[in-house]
Amino acid sequence: MDGGIEDELGTKGFFMPIDGTKINGWQDMPEDVRKSPLVTDPKGTVFGVPAVLNADSFAYNADVIDGKEPLSFALLFESEQTLGKVGLENTWLTTLPMAATYLKVSKGAAIENPSSMTADEAKLVVDFLIARKKAGQFRALWSSFDESVGMLAQKEAIVSNVWEPAVKALQKKGMNFQYAFTKEGYNKWLIGAYVPSQ
Repeated sequence: MDGGIEDELGTKGFFMPIDGTKINGWQDMPEDVRKSPLVTDPKGTVFGVPAVLNADSFAYNADVIDGKEPLSFALLFESEQTLGKVGLENTWLTTLPMAATYLKVSKGAAIENPSSMTADEAKLVVDFLIARKKAGQFRALWSSFDESVGMLAQKEAIVSNVWEPAVKALQKKGMNFQYAFTKEGYNKWLIGAYVPSQ
């Protein structure tokens, strides 16, 4: 299983072709999942089996944030209510596309595809995030699952872009956290299972 380079490896023949019709439940998957460029090459050859699929948003403390959804990514990036109380994942892979989605949808920024930005589009997003950091929007960056849960559990942050299981972990502690439905939309991701051709 992999996430990040499979579209390059799969289109160059590094993975064995797969006959999806021999896999139980194959036809039950939505066509756009089965034909994702992360598991199928442009000619339609399947080289991977979708194994994990999700869409990312953010956790929020529902005791502090009005949970009338859909909520906006503004709570992460430029809200007076959350100023200084935001945790962000310390990676471009999730944080930049979320910020790009927010800027494109809510601010009309000229970003064609938030998940595959040009250098100029990425610079626009990074400059925005640096400006928001200087404004004091962010409490801290997190790098591990435990850090993300701890930051929210200890009330250092009231919102954070986290992996969905972090919300479940907080709820198991009896804390009133929710995973937001976002009005700007989501960045979907997929991890597939692959068989190396060698």
